[in-house]
Amino acid sequence: MTPPSSNYNYVSDVEMNDSGETYISMVGHMMPNSGVYYSADTATNISLIETLAGYNVYGLAKNSQEDIFAACWDQYNNIFGGVFVKHNQSDDWFWLNQNLSLHDIVINSKDYIYVANGSLNTGIFVSYDNGITFEKMSNGLPAFSDPDQLFLDKDEYLYAFIYHPDHSRIYKTKYSTIATQDIINTLPVITHYPNPAHDVLHIVMPEHQHTTYKVQIYDMQGRLQHQEVTATLNIQVSQLSAGLYAYTIQAENHFFTNTFVKH
Repeated sequence: MTPPSSNYNYVSDVEMNDSGETYISMVGHMMPNSGVYYSADTATNISLIETLAGYNVYGLAKNSQEDIFAACWDQYNNIFGGVFVKHNQSDDWFWLNQNLSLHDIVINSKDYIYVANGSLNTGIFVSYDNGITFEKMSNGLPAFSDPDQLFLDKDEYLYAFIYHPDHSRIYKTKYSTIATQDIINTLPVITHYPNPAHDVLHIVMPEHQHTTYKVQIYDMQGRLQHQEVTATLNIQVSQLSAGLYAYTIQAENHFFTNTFVKH
């Protein structure tokens, strides 16, 4: 194997599925060398995945369904990060959340996803619904701590290496992540109508009432097409071309993602 090389590039993580396919994440200043590389022959031959070319991918993780998740944060190349996923039996990668700037990602045996967010809203976020929504954990970390690496031990306690000029150290959750109360059925159901949408997309989040929401709409290449701050979640989409889009909603420490079709 001869991976791309430069003085600024390094391999950040490796993940392999049960079929022997290998995914290698790369971090670096040099576009497009950074991203995720794929091999179908146990890393004898590798190729860069076009969708993730140029992104600094700090972590990879696999769930019980053999879906591969990638955690991105690109402070070098001035493009947003977030969570990508490639579902099993599919070759396509999709954004799940563009509002998080991530240093690492781990997934426990219940498929709960934990990510280390290093942007202004630093902390550890968790998703109980396969990456559709993320909630910030209230875990007693020092204020303004920058979580850098996550790890799950054999009993599925979560460890986090926190970087801070005054108190860099490793933290551990008080309880095992698999002992966490199962709250999947209590998470908000995000719906929208009509789908396909023509002029206005109405988004409904009945269990989360906030004063304002920041809404961003992306095309399937990850390019921002529309953004607004709204109190009604009635989003004007008449200016968009026909096609499939993803939208993200940020409200305080809550993040939501879904897709819709523009007619």
